[in-house]
Amino acid sequence: MSNNATQAYTFTIDLVTGAVTAVYKLQNGIAKREGMDRDETWTFDLVTGTVTKTELDDGRLETTIFSDVDGDGVFAKGAKTYSAAPGTPLVTPPGAGAQDGYQFTLDPVTNLITAVSEVKRGIARVETIDANETFSFDAASGTVTKTEVEYGLTETVVYADVDVYFFFR
Repeated sequence: MSNNATQAYTFTIDLVTGAVTAVYKLQNGIAKREGMDRDETWTFDLVTGTVTKTELDDGRLETTIFSDVDGDGVFAKGAKTYSAAPGTPLVTPPGAGAQDGYQFTLDPVTNLITAVSEVKRGIARVETIDANETFSFDAASGTVTKTEVEYGLTETVVYADVDVYFFFR
């Protein structure tokens, strides 16, 4: 299976607590049990009927939503978002104490990001913004949001500096 659009899942859910106790990936009509890592939290929302997986991954909190659109108990892997893990800055300016992060070039009129650089070990490298990606800055929340549409799915990544210390060129 090459993309999320073809991935289907079922879950064992405690309907009293909303806890997901087992995850099964469907492949060729066969349910194969998937492991649940220690750094993952799986929950079922009784109101929306969605399953949410949160995982601390590379210093950021990764959240994936699984939806059962037709109520048959088979869930599709959907939106995945990233946010800052508590106490972990994602966007850091050079010389601010952290050597890894991102720098953004902001168009002050449109609030759109026109260039993105990833900083690794203190060295900034400009990344290509693909045609299916958009970056925007929300001054109210102080976050940069990347939206990417691929294979009919929308992935949103939110970059935030928990120290409220952004660097824009």
